[in-house]
Amino acid sequence: PEQELTSFLAITMTKRITKLLPFLAICMLSCEEPFFADIPNSEKVFYVVDGVITDQAGPYFVTLSKSTDLNSDNAFVSGANVFIEDQNGLIERLQETDSGIYNTINIQGIVGNTYRLKIEFENQQIESSWETLTSSSFLDSIYYKPETKATSDRDINEIGLQFYADSHGTLDDPRYYRFEWNETWRVGVSWPISYDYVGNDIIVNTTSNLNTVCWKNETFSSINLASTTDLTENTLSGHKLDFIIKREDKFTKRYSIEVKQYWLSHKEYIFWKTLKDSNLGIGGGLSNLFSRQPEKVLGNLTNLSNPSAPVLGYFSASGVQIKRIFIDPKNLPSELARQVKCPLDTVSKIPNPNEYSINLFLKLRAGAFFYDFIYSSTTFKPVAALLSTLACSDCVEAGGSPIKPEFWDE
Repeated sequence: PEQELTSFLAITMTKRITKLLPFLAICMLSCEEPFFADIPNSEKVFYVVDGVITDQAGPYFVTLSKSTDLNSDNAFVSGANVFIEDQNGLIERLQETDSGIYNTINIQGIVGNTYRLKIEFENQQIESSWETLTSSSFLDSIYYKPETKATSDRDINEIGLQFYADSHGTLDDPRYYRFEWNETWRVGVSWPISYDYVGNDIIVNTTSNLNTVCWKNETFSSINLASTTDLTENTLSGHKLDFIIKREDKFTKRYSIEVKQYWLSHKEYIFWKTLKDSNLGIGGGLSNLFSRQPEKVLGNLTNLSNPSAPVLGYFSASGVQIKRIFIDPKNLPSELARQVKCPLDTVSKIPNPNEYSINLFLKLRAGAFFYDFIYSSTTFKPVAALLSTLACSDCVEAGGSPIKPEFWDE
């Protein structure tokens, strides 16, 4: 369902922010042996908040977590009192739907109104500044081009789709943009089961309810910004979004990407740009290990109970434009749409039927699935059995969901 997917996106977003903001991410991508820096732990607690209210229908989500040092995972904070207030004194208390995830019930963002976030927990009181909800420019189109890009390995190239956005606003509109996206795609199975093993060395025509049609989701993982301050017109043309590489099943059936375009104030744009820049150039070898320290990335949140304690993150009030496109494999190059099938295990029949039975049924008892027989072209009798695994015959086992999304158009 859409709300469950949105909640999942909110959780993923918070994990991304809390990992990026407080710490130096050290990635030794090209070393033959890992290097572990001796970095002392800190007892200092960082509170991390991520939330937004838009001019689209809710619910809106606010996430609250805290983290202490480089070696600790951020912990989502439960049991907080979370409120969104407008300039007219209307206050809504958000409900906690998952650990550290709070969502609205009735409030609807209105262009021109100002809003602030208030959080109370563990003897702490956090407030955002007042933020005015601006309308959004027009997100005119989302489109793609198949591309091949080089990797760090000169013998390996990645094939995928490069996505682009075109949008425009008036000269008086804000000129700062942020883009988010998430992907959904339909998948099938390599080998739908034809027979069931029911025990006692008995095989029957299948009655199994294995899932042969599923959907998968993947969320954005990068900060994507744009500005038209240096342009005569407030227009984005061919703005690059993500380069989505081919995965085994991503483009083989039907694929969809939903893009959200937010209008940002200058202050919020600087927040996201600083956050993005703080994580560029870090890692990749010993030469970069200590060449750049992450900047202190503070947003519009203050801990009123302890003003010297930084609160990381941003509460945003923004207009948003949303577009979704669908892509069928027939419209893609064959190397992108081609499905790589799971391997099958072939159990050949040998002259002694008992040995054949032992070999086959031992594998079935061990968890193999019976895909089909291979028949002799002369006697038309089975000469071999083709065995599959559960992940190759049930798309839920391969990470899919059998629930068709409400937005799915097919």
